[in-house]
Amino acid sequence: MINQAWVEIRNNKLDKAVQLLKNASKSGETPNINRLLGLSFLKKDDKNCLNYFLKCKTSYETDPKFLHNLIIAYVMNNKTDEARATLKVLIQQDPGYEKIPTLKKYLSVN
Repeated sequence: MINQAWVEIRNNKLDKAVQLLKNASKSGETPNINRLLGLSFLKKDDKNCLNYFLKCKTSYETDPKFLHNLIIAYVMNNKTDEARATLKVLIQQDPGYEKIPTLKKYLSVN
């Protein structure tokens, strides 16, 4: 079910992905399910994405793509201080991550 949800996310069939992931979570929430739910809601511009990202943060706190999405979710929820703090973590962990300049502009950070 999770693999199918990932395919639906890539095909921008976000409602279908959310439905599959919520069904999968009935057998127990996993960090992967929460991450994919967060990504689905992020792509839908739904502020609930942050709730799901925070549920799995400890599992992905060294993943630059996850941190990138977490930063965007924080901004969507008007939590710019948390977004800036997460950007600092991302820069420390992976200074070569190619999206850092874009995120800095997004947050107006030098």
